[in-house]
Amino acid sequence: MKKPASVSLRVSLLRLIWCTVFILFQGLSTASAGTLELSDSAENYPLYTKSLELLEDRTGKLGIEDISSPRMSDSFKPSPSPVANFGMSSSAFWFRFSLSSLTRSHAAWLLLLDQPVMDEVELYTPTGNGSFDVQKSGVARPMSIREIQSRSIALPLAVEQGPKTFYLRARINGRAQFPLAVMTYEEFRRQESLRLNSLAAIYGFLVAMSLVGTALLAFTRERSYLYFVLYLLSYLMTGLSITGYYYAWFLPEHPLLHRATLLTFAILMILAGLLFTRSFLKVSDFSPRLDRLLHWLIRLNMMMIPGYLLIPPLYAKIAVNLMFLFATVVSGLAAFVCYRKGFAPARYFLFSRVIVYVSSLVYALVNFNILPVKLLPNIYMQLVLALDAAFIVIALADRINTQRQQINRLLADLREEMDERTKAHQIIEQEMAERLRLEQEVISISDDERFKISRALHDGLCQQLTGARLVCSSLGNRLRTQPETLDLLKPLEQLLDESVDQAYSLSRGAWPIEHEPQGQFRSLDRFIQRISEKSGILIDFHDQSACQECSNPQMTQLYRIAQEAITNAVKHARAQSITVSFDCSPEKGIMVKIRDDGIGRSDNTASSTGGMGIRIMAHRARAIGGELEIQDIPEGGTAVICRAPCSCFDARHN
Repeated sequence: MKKPASVSLRVSLLRLIWCTVFILFQGLSTASAGTLELSDSAENYPLYTKSLELLEDRTGKLGIEDISSPRMSDSFKPSPSPVANFGMSSSAFWFRFSLSSLTRSHAAWLLLLDQPVMDEVELYTPTGNGSFDVQKSGVARPMSIREIQSRSIALPLAVEQGPKTFYLRARINGRAQFPLAVMTYEEFRRQESLRLNSLAAIYGFLVAMSLVGTALLAFTRERSYLYFVLYLLSYLMTGLSITGYYYAWFLPEHPLLHRATLLTFAILMILAGLLFTRSFLKVSDFSPRLDRLLHWLIRLNMMMIPGYLLIPPLYAKIAVNLMFLFATVVSGLAAFVCYRKGFAPARYFLFSRVIVYVSSLVYALVNFNILPVKLLPNIYMQLVLALDAAFIVIALADRINTQRQQINRLLADLREEMDERTKAHQIIEQEMAERLRLEQEVISISDDERFKISRALHDGLCQQLTGARLVCSSLGNRLRTQPETLDLLKPLEQLLDESVDQAYSLSRGAWPIEHEPQGQFRSLDRFIQRISEKSGILIDFHDQSACQECSNPQMTQLYRIAQEAITNAVKHARAQSITVSFDCSPEKGIMVKIRDDGIGRSDNTASSTGGMGIRIMAHRARAIGGELEIQDIPEGGTAVICRAPCSCFDARHN
């Protein structure tokens, strides 16, 4: 059964349309890029999809003879994006483009590859006889081989009136991005000048912040400012390396050293950032776990420095990028935790970490060819660094302000506490003065009582005993004719004699000074004579007072101290001799010293433990504004020393 004519016609038309679309699609997919025509209307022509073809050489072994051969012609494909981006790669990339000059002027043109850290670059220009002239560039080669010795990779172009096809080979162990453009020398110099001015402003700001940090470090000696300066300087040097200025200015003839220093600066930047985070945030006070994580992360980076330099460059750069992202995340987490726990300056540091992390993440996504290159301006990372430094400076200023407020609060609390302590001290002084007054009053009353007892003994008991002794003596005279009765009376007479002597001794001991108007320490001399005769111990007395008659009211207390010390030495020291010295001078004041050659305090339990007598002596010394000192003599024995001011000399000088 035959199909209707209308159906056959419809099918034929559909087949024709399909073939036409297929042929057009095939033609578009295999069409070569057109020739880029240079005219006087513009000085800058970006090379991308319509005028640029590329080929990836994964082995890196293809040469210009292979690439320019007819069999490789169809291997070139149009550029997939305005800026060719292949992510992190170590492949070699070939680019093919055709140029034709329509300009009537004699402008000089050049090819700019705006990737200053490209390792190897070769531009092949056809000569017309089947061969090519080659120009070489790249940071893996010395600067001296470049025809245009600039930090940028700029290659002169021999452009003619007719179309000419050029080949460009480029290779980098890292971010394979190829922003290519054809421009005049004048346009190139203008762009370089603008770029240098922009970077100078940013780097000048960073240098200024580094100087501020150095000044703060010199004044405060705080490590966080040192790490801040190291962070800025390492970040600055990393930026200079990425933009090609470090290679052009410092290592133009040492490409291998440049590669090592680029990685070193990046690692130092990570280390300085982690150290600054620990020191500035005082993470150990707020989160010991995060502090341990930061500590191990710092140690890991320090141990990996040789590894970064030994592994292939591509993997080293990938590792450094990932480590920077991870370190930024940990630093941001530490800032968040410290801020939540009350450290207010951490909020600005958190802002800086968020900015750096987001910016670095975008930068990494571009480097890994996940986001397009056109999202990032040429000075993107430098602007991020400046913003990061600004927020860190604000955080440092906020911390200084916080510390100042804390210091002001501490000073206010300290003043309040000092006022309270001053008031308490005044109250204590008043109480001590009152206590001293009462003690002196008690001593005065005690002395008065001693005086009364001494007078009572002298005028009462002593007289009565003397009278009884006289009566007994008279009675003995009467009984001389009765020997038996007289023998019974003699013990009574002897007892009365001893009682009279003891009563007079007690009277003189209770108040000796009043009986010696020629000099108060005469009583001490008499006391020494009596106790020496009674004990059989040799006691020497040396009086070195500056005045013959001393009216010092403190003499009574000094006498009592000397009396107690001599009595202790006689009773407990087992001494063979005792020396008593009295010295009084304007320079030294009053000093009474009692020294014995006895057994000392180590073997003398009664004196070493500090009995009632020692406490009473110390109390008497304090009452007259003096001090009591008991020393063990190396040769053996003990020395009791009392020092007190001389009020008589003070009164004379005043």
